[in-house]
Amino acid sequence: MAAVADRHARERAVIRQVLSPHVDESGILRALELWDRQFAGRKSVPIIEFVNAIEAVQALEAKVRHALRLDLYRGMIQAAAGSVAAAARTVSARPSQSARPQLDGTPAEIVFMRLVQHYGDALRESGPQVSQPFLAALRQAVDTRKLPAMLGDAVATIAMRGSVSASVQWGNTARMQMLAQAVYEAACKAAGPVAADRMLLDGIEAAQTLPAAKLFSPRQFL
Repeated sequence: MAAVADRHARERAVIRQVLSPHVDESGILRALELWDRQFAGRKSVPIIEFVNAIEAVQALEAKVRHALRLDLYRGMIQAAAGSVAAAARTVSARPSQSARPQLDGTPAEIVFMRLVQHYGDALRESGPQVSQPFLAALRQAVDTRKLPAMLGDAVATIAMRGSVSASVQWGNTARMQMLAQAVYEAACKAAGPVAADRMLLDGIEAAQTLPAAKLFSPRQFL
């Protein structure tokens, strides 16, 4: 029982640490009460569902909500096995959005690569037990669609490293849509369809904030 109570305390500390720069004290208290009542103690951490249920967060910009989800994922992973201090360090160490590698290309290419970046963020958060099967499933999905293997390698590089050489020739929109389908299929096999759906929808939301999205809608990759 003591171990459960300690983990619960670490989880609450992470929630406060992540929300405090964006939400006032009353909003934090409501979020903690919500966590205690509906989410604490679950075997899998339902971060997206939790963030979507926090009323005070819904007024924030989409990119801020996305950053909150990533911070909470990182912090909760540490909270499950470490100390409050370790969880706080993990949250504080998150790279800022401005530190993300610059994407170059046509509007469609930039939007596509940003979507793949988001998949990579979520997959790496799940650990190698998910990211490694994803890479294997991605190769198979690319091969099944008879797409060039070099494009599959480029997608994997973006997902795992955040960027890729600007010399990659992605081809037309139809080819990128096929690649997006391959990424989604691989995510389904590695993380499950529910998690893959969340990655896709959150990735579309993240890509929607790009200037390139004004010229090419991320929803074309749904």
